[in-house]
Amino acid sequence: MSINAISMREARETRQIPEALDLVTFNAKGELLTADMATQPLESILPGNIDLTTLGELAPRNFEARTGDGVIRYFSVTPIYPGEAFALASWDPSQDFLSEGSPERTTLFFTIAMWLAGLMIALSALYFLAVRPLSALGKRMRRFASGRRVLQYDGRDTSSRELYTINRIFEQMARKILRDEAELENTLHERGVLLREVHHRVKNNLQLISSILNMELRKTDNPEVRHKITRLQSRLSGLASVYRGLYESASFASVRMDTLIEPLLRQLSVSLSGRTDDTRISFALDPIALTPDQAGQLALLSVEAFSNALDYHAANTAGEDYIQVSLRETDEATIVLEVENSISPEEEAASGGGRSLGAQLIDAFAMQLEGEVERDAAEGRYRLTVGFHPAAFEAAPEDQEIPGTQSLLAR
Repeated sequence: MSINAISMREARETRQIPEALDLVTFNAKGELLTADMATQPLESILPGNIDLTTLGELAPRNFEARTGDGVIRYFSVTPIYPGEAFALASWDPSQDFLSEGSPERTTLFFTIAMWLAGLMIALSALYFLAVRPLSALGKRMRRFASGRRVLQYDGRDTSSRELYTINRIFEQMARKILRDEAELENTLHERGVLLREVHHRVKNNLQLISSILNMELRKTDNPEVRHKITRLQSRLSGLASVYRGLYESASFASVRMDTLIEPLLRQLSVSLSGRTDDTRISFALDPIALTPDQAGQLALLSVEAFSNALDYHAANTAGEDYIQVSLRETDEATIVLEVENSISPEEEAASGGGRSLGAQLIDAFAMQLEGEVERDAAEGRYRLTVGFHPAAFEAAPEDQEIPGTQSLLAR
């Protein structure tokens, strides 16, 4: 079997094979059939450490190796006739065989250009069919989330039926959410107006009862009767103050105790000004918010404790005559109410008694607060301390009244 060298040269010219590429053919026995190269000797184009027989066994394969004279070249071996004849191409990587005008360069550039064109078409299709419609949908969602605005969808951003359906479903969902929110807002507004009206009417009714008691107070000269009516009025005032706080508050879920207790107790001290002209009254109330239930109990408890302090206060051995009221929250999340007043040595034992009506009411209110009561009478002062844990804030039922009001009025 042999290949004419002229045929090899004609093939090089016909296929426009560059001169930098050297070609040889050989058979399965490792015998060289033809060699078509420029001016290099044969050992300069063949791998130096692999014989032709082994190359035939490796075909087809591309590899890099050193030639017989030690130069690194690229090699590609492929069978011409399986198991019988093989062709070996060898070229120097330092020589550019992709010269201008060569078919290899033209083919390579055309392939790259077609690949780039296909990539641009794919990216354009991805942008117009997916990216731009999804970006428009995201913009509509952000507008709706930030300002509850529903942008009109005209369907021009996409030709995809699926994306068109998603946009339409989002638009319907957004409009339904707006309608539901509007209805909920109207319902809450109506509920708020109703609750304010209820609290306002309750406050007015309690004030009316207090006014009736005041009329009865002016008809009697009995000091004991006048004192009992005044104490009852103070309890009604405490209850009315809670409802006034709910009526004037922006939220029905909580009541600020500092703004509720201090005006109430100051008003009480004025109504009993006969024994408080020379008494130093001070308040130290932290801005603590409680639920309406606890606020009512604490307000009534404060009224009873302050009324007891007004009844029993006197100058002590040091000449001090004072009443101190404090409300604070400890590090253990406990609300502590303290009412302290000066007492004379003669009244020290009497102030420590715990079975008066006021003391019983204080114990009852503290029990409803699930708190603990401590009484301490020593060294010219009497101190009442009530500690309890605040309840979690939650909306109370509309028909729920402040606990203890019926028993208080019944007394």
